[in-house]
Amino acid sequence: MNNYSPKLKNLFLCNKRRRTFLDMTPRVPTYPDEAIEKIPFAKNENYIDIAAGTGQVFFKLQQKFTGERVATDLSKKQYEVLAQKIDKLNDPNLKHILCDAYDLDKHLNKKYDLITIGQALHWFDIDKLFPYLNEKLLSDDGTIAILSYYALETYLDTEELGVDVNLRNSLSYYENQYYATVEGYFECDRNNLKSGYQQYDFKKYFNTVEVHKFEIETKQSLDSILKYFRTFSAYNTYIEKHPEKEDPVNVYERTILEEYKKLNLKPISPPMLLTNRFFLHILKK
Repeated sequence: MNNYSPKLKNLFLCNKRRRTFLDMTPRVPTYPDEAIEKIPFAKNENYIDIAAGTGQVFFKLQQKFTGERVATDLSKKQYEVLAQKIDKLNDPNLKHILCDAYDLDKHLNKKYDLITIGQALHWFDIDKLFPYLNEKLLSDDGTIAILSYYALETYLDTEELGVDVNLRNSLSYYENQYYATVEGYFECDRNNLKSGYQQYDFKKYFNTVEVHKFEIETKQSLDSILKYFRTFSAYNTYIEKHPEKEDPVNVYERTILEEYKKLNLKPISPPMLLTNRFFLHILKK
């Protein structure tokens, strides 16, 4: 298991073969409102979002709190976007910190009623992280909320288009080819993420453990799907290590366009469907 480490900082840097980070981030799946609403907290004073990224979770929750609200990340590229968003709100109770999660107690002197970690727990060593959070940051009656997701499937909306339903299987094959290409380049516990963190013994550190699961299907354009595939850390690592090889997202795009051509469909018009599975873990001392 990896610690949350500086090696993450380069996963979203742009190069000649890659879109910019700001181009990609809007395509990251959005946590469903019902998941956010299920997050409990005994008090609504202080809140911190660890590994906040560009602030998707933070900005959904920070307005529910009256005291100090902190968003932190180690990735400089993501932090720059996060800091800009927070600074625009001009609220003295909102803070952003660029640092390793294990150094937060050096910057903060409060305990927090809610700690959130979105799509990042698999980057941490939980045997180090949870004792640290319990001792240094979490209030006695506080809550830790862990959010995560992964894409189950993308496919053409064959029912709406009235085309051969077997096309769904062929598109899944092309998607699986993309995953097979980049799978070995994930620098985190990807399998545990896909299982909803079943390998983690949360009860070793918390008396209360609740797990909620959600599946959300959304319509996407092909361009949106391509941008989503480019957000994967494994994809970016693959691109860095194999500049001589064809971009696997471009391979996927080409094969899908070939299927469109067979059906006489324009590439911008056929809706694609993306199914994401979301998990919410509620943890209390």
